[in-house]
Amino acid sequence: MQKSIRVRFATNRNRVNNLEIFGSDFFGSDGKRYITGSINVVQQSNKPDTGWYPDHTTLVLDEPTQSGKAKAPQPNDIVSFARDRATAQKLRKTGSEFGTILIPGFNSTFISALHSAAQIADAYGAVECYCISWPSNGQFGLKPYRSDQTKAQKSGAFVADVLTKLLVSLNTASSAQKPRLNLVAHSMGNRALSAAMQIIREKTPKEITENLFEGAVLAASDVPDNALSKSDQLAPLLKLAKRVTTYYAGGDLALTLSNAVNSWTPLGLGKPRSLELLPKTVTTVDCSDVATTYGDDGKTHHRHQYYRCSAWVLNDVMQVLAGVAPNKIEGRKADVAGGIGGRAWWIPYDTESLSGNGVK
Repeated sequence: MQKSIRVRFATNRNRVNNLEIFGSDFFGSDGKRYITGSINVVQQSNKPDTGWYPDHTTLVLDEPTQSGKAKAPQPNDIVSFARDRATAQKLRKTGSEFGTILIPGFNSTFISALHSAAQIADAYGAVECYCISWPSNGQFGLKPYRSDQTKAQKSGAFVADVLTKLLVSLNTASSAQKPRLNLVAHSMGNRALSAAMQIIREKTPKEITENLFEGAVLAASDVPDNALSKSDQLAPLLKLAKRVTTYYAGGDLALTLSNAVNSWTPLGLGKPRSLELLPKTVTTVDCSDVATTYGDDGKTHHRHQYYRCSAWVLNDVMQVLAGVAPNKIEGRKADVAGGIGGRAWWIPYDTESLSGNGVK
């Protein structure tokens, strides 16, 4: 029986009349103008890049969202996603269910973003996934990188609007009505998230309250390695999430490109700077030994897609999102350069570490 996951989404991409559904340009000049919708994403094979594919006959779109026009939650916006998750959890009366919110990264199309959303929801043990897709070009190279970098930054207002609606909803809900949600940002999606955090911090700071997210996973992050220490970057996330876990890998080609283009070292190439000064809720995991993965054609992912394709990393993230304590997670070891009080870890290439966790 084929697996199928209903992925709800918000996107500020332009609408196109082909199977891609949305393109690589902005929906409009207004940063808050975007479309929400949903589609079934079906697992057709075990191929890493196209194994999950959307069923276009199931596409549903809500009315476009515009700046300054307050609307009641629409069926596929993030508020409805959160409320539906809370209702489902209450009916099932289990504390293990959670939903995932994904902000995809550099070199992703709308279709590949949907694929990644369904793929990680299945691999991480999430029940549902909400995808916040900004208009990446879906190409690798210096020129596409620079373009994506600009688009990610400009998408801050869009991501901020989506997340602000969610935060308002969570802050006004009773404890019993709050769903378990985990935020996952990959690659340059961290840039869009950082830009959004600043808009929220400046315009609606009262919505930044404690522990609205169960956790935040920042994988192969294309932001400065001190971003979590900076109030004008990702520091607000430390209050919003009960725990923050960063995953990094040496030799990540996309982030090596970032390092060459920008004047700072990306967080996805190493530990957060001054990790020992950050809250103990922040931990970091070195994936360098297990970061090499391959696409459908057998070509390398340039050590940038381990968050969705490396069995060792999937095993680790699955336990993190399940709430397992950092020192109890199977398959990882204390960082060889020093564990920094249980905050720094690494994943060795060890097939036995996967045998007891159902990961093949």
